[in-house]
Amino acid sequence: TTQKVAIQYETAGFGWRLLASRIDRFLLEFLYFLLFLFVFPQDMFDKLNVVNFSIYLVLIILYIAYPLMLEVFTNGQSIGKKVLKIKVIKLNGNALDMNDYFTRWIYRFIDFAFSLGTIGIISMVLTEKKQRLGDLIANTTVIKLTPDRIVTIDDLENLPVKEEYEPKYPLVTQYNDEEMLALKNLLLRNQKHPS
Repeated sequence: TTQKVAIQYETAGFGWRLLASRIDRFLLEFLYFLLFLFVFPQDMFDKLNVVNFSIYLVLIILYIAYPLMLEVFTNGQSIGKKVLKIKVIKLNGNALDMNDYFTRWIYRFIDFAFSLGTIGIISMVLTEKKQRLGDLIANTTVIKLTPDRIVTIDDLENLPVKEEYEPKYPLVTQYNDEEMLALKNLLLRNQKHPS
């Protein structure tokens, strides 16, 4: 984090990211289907004039820019990412800025469109933090907000003991295992429901 506290998250792999992308595309295409069914007249694009062309151009731009706009306005979570509880974060703990979102979005064309997905998939498989090329350049990754496994008090009690271990923050030794687990759960709950 920006306060130099290390927090570990599980990274969201290719399958999670692909599913979130498919959910987003399905919702966007369903919205377009409803627009063409109920809002725009059926013969609208048969008559090519400036107004029809302008509407068509705006719809194409919105379709292409949808991932960028949604991540910017929802703080790194598109609708698909929200459903799957994954999120884009900056590796150094800072908040993402417009440049980070734009870099990820523009490299999406190289990662997936122009290379038919091979560059994005290969870079996600080969990198430790499952980053595609756009993530590597923007210094971001996609994480799971809910861990696959919850830590219990039994897990903490069964950790191997290192006698020579010197705590980085000595005051932490004042807490017992149950208090540390309660603190961890409080932090997780605060991340999920920041209020």
